[in-house]
Amino acid sequence: MAGWARLPREARIGRLVLPVGGLLTSVLVWLPFRAALLMGLYMHRVLRTEYNEELNVMNQFWNVWLLNGLLVVPVLMAWRFARLPVVEATGASPAKAWRQAAAAALAFAAVAALTVGAFWDPVGERKPGRVVVDEARSDWEPTEKPYDTEFYGHMSGYNYACIYDYASRFYETSRFEKPKEGQPLKPIDDSALADCDVLILKVPTKPYTADEVNAILRFVERGGGVMLIGEHTDVFGTGRNLNRIARRLGFAFRYDCLFGVDSFFDQDFTPGLVPHPIVQHVPPMYFATSCSIDPATSSGRAPILETGLKSLSADYHASNFYPPAEDRAHMRYGAFVQLWSVRHGKGRVVAFTDSTIFSNFSTFEPGKAELMLGMIEWLNHTNGSADPRPYLMTLGAALLLVGLWLARPWDATWAPLLAAGLLGWVVGAVGVRAAHAAAMPAPTPVRDFVKVLVDRTVSDVKLSKGGFIGGKEEGFGIFDRWILRLGYFTVRAGGPEAIKPDVDLVVVLHPHLGVGDAFRERMVRYVEAGGRLLVLDSPSNTGSTANSLIHPFGIEVMRRTNYSGTAIMPEGWPAIPIKNACAVNGGEPLAMLGANAVAASTRYGKGTVTVIGFGTRFNDDQMGVTGDVVPDAELRKVFDVQFSLLRAIAEDRIPTVKARPRASRSGPPAGSGAN
Repeated sequence: MAGWARLPREARIGRLVLPVGGLLTSVLVWLPFRAALLMGLYMHRVLRTEYNEELNVMNQFWNVWLLNGLLVVPVLMAWRFARLPVVEATGASPAKAWRQAAAAALAFAAVAALTVGAFWDPVGERKPGRVVVDEARSDWEPTEKPYDTEFYGHMSGYNYACIYDYASRFYETSRFEKPKEGQPLKPIDDSALADCDVLILKVPTKPYTADEVNAILRFVERGGGVMLIGEHTDVFGTGRNLNRIARRLGFAFRYDCLFGVDSFFDQDFTPGLVPHPIVQHVPPMYFATSCSIDPATSSGRAPILETGLKSLSADYHASNFYPPAEDRAHMRYGAFVQLWSVRHGKGRVVAFTDSTIFSNFSTFEPGKAELMLGMIEWLNHTNGSADPRPYLMTLGAALLLVGLWLARPWDATWAPLLAAGLLGWVVGAVGVRAAHAAAMPAPTPVRDFVKVLVDRTVSDVKLSKGGFIGGKEEGFGIFDRWILRLGYFTVRAGGPEAIKPDVDLVVVLHPHLGVGDAFRERMVRYVEAGGRLLVLDSPSNTGSTANSLIHPFGIEVMRRTNYSGTAIMPEGWPAIPIKNACAVNGGEPLAMLGANAVAASTRYGKGTVTVIGFGTRFNDDQMGVTGDVVPDAELRKVFDVQFSLLRAIAEDRIPTVKARPRASRSGPPAGSGAN
């Protein structure tokens, strides 16, 4: 390589013609053979599939082993026909030291400028934060009816009441309301948008008129922000209605469904090394089922561009256009845009493709509420007068060309230049991350709310994933979701750093993982400073580590006891039957079976610790199995016990029941059924 680099420019170009031509010829010759081999294998597998067997043969097109194996032939062809010629070093004098230093410095500066130009998305100036949700043109996932202790059934989960309430704690929120019966629909015009900074258009089931589209685009040009939230397959006409706006900006919602390559319903997202400001505060999260976005001619950015996905077009034989989750020959696979951001005038628009994840049953799973706040916060900024990124890209390209020109006579050119370029990428990437974090920190609340941390440090019990609850006996998905019915907001997180001063209540469900010293000490300091801890344990929680966590507070779960019966609860709480309960020693009794406390609470410093010994009573299989349950009278009593318990702890008014003698440490053996 060094000898080739010393040749005159004309000679170097001539020596490259044959290798480059050989490489291109190898690829072009191999591609049709590759396609023929894949199609031949596909047809062979189709014909070999028995009539009664499931036709599942598309997986070969994304099989890593097969695709890598097919690379062997073009690699061997390139090795044979695309070699660089070997040229002996001529002994020419090396480049002067200043040229070497200048070339490396220019390589560093060029790559740094290109990195900043590629990843930096200037945040702009923040606006007052007046958010308006268009409820008038959407009959799906409404925001008006509260998700409370009285509203149950399928539609209680399929609405946006919780995320709307949560957003109202950070921004000034309002709605374009549905008209009353007999009254006309109020149009979206300049006057309607006069007091709005961010307009949210979610799954519209009614079309926007041409005048409304023009008014929305004028709003963006003046500095407004618009969020378009779509759903899979143009269900209910949502894609077509949003595309009346999106196509004016050069992109479109596709009428498809995205699935995971390896598992249809597993689509996860983790922000990259240099995340867009929208997703910089988003932890790893799961999608439900989204459509994709065709960026087309728009000059935007993709805050979420995911690989390893499969796309199936809408099935119009189904009422919701949802295609069967199966591999088909016409499906597309690869990388797809799921969140798109464009600038228009002084304002900006974001388009998101999976409305389901913001429904009550899903939105407080990890990452989803953070994503909603990230989109709103991004839209709550205006664009600057000029976009510096094209200039940075041009400058970077120019510096790179000059650096390569200076490096021409330098022996061993490539390693130092690559090292300088890599350093430039690191500096540019770190700088962009820091700039995004400084310009757009996580929004701070403007109204108080109760924040409940569901711990994932010492407990990894089954909770909902993608909005779905398995209904298993070891799951606590319904208990976790029902916390939202009290107007509280949950977050799932692990590690000592998750126990922050802004957390009002920490819930630990069937702790069974190791309790580290750092976590225990952090919990003690948290409670001592006024925090509240709720621990659910039971005889079924084999390998319980509850006592390791709560021992410093002078309270203990008697693991060798197991009681059953109808629990005596505080006044005003319903009595419920309990099959398996451990006695709890220490603190003040909160629930009793006979003379034995099976729940207790104690004060420690300024805070409280509450321990429940009958945690399995709140397992999914005993709470209605799914989040769509409509409770009967008996199940409603169990729900009311949970609601009363959480309210009492959060409001620091924990009641007691009649005092009783302490349970014996030996107690009846587990499973004895004593009462």
